[in-house]
Amino acid sequence: MNRLPLALIASCFVLSAAAAPLLNKRKQLEAQTFWANHDFDWFEANIPFFECPDAEINTTYYYRWELVTRHICYGSPNSGYSFTEFANRPFWSGAYGGIACPSGHQIYEIRWLKDPEFARDFLHYWFR
Repeated sequence: MNRLPLALIASCFVLSAAAAPLLNKRKQLEAQTFWANHDFDWFEANIPFFECPDAEINTTYYYRWELVTRHICYGSPNSGYSFTEFANRPFWSGAYGGIACPSGHQIYEIRWLKDPEFARDFLHYWFR
């Protein structure tokens, strides 16, 4: 009988520890200095987070996600999201700045976004 209250108290600590995040996402984002897009809420909601002992790998990883956000383009409700290759769209690009050549690389990167709408819209853009 005396062990039951102790077990309940111990389980509360285990459950609260399990609910705590293992990685401080905001701290990971704030550690980088290159941000043009400071919408950290978007990053927290959409990208997988990563941490390793090598600071250069961390920086490269988050810089890649920064580049993804620089090239997201919402075309229209009919077309949804697309991704550009150039900051200033060349005259020969398709609708919303789409270029076929990098699309495989772009799809390979955006497949990791938590919201599948980005990848789904981009795939529909190319394969309708």
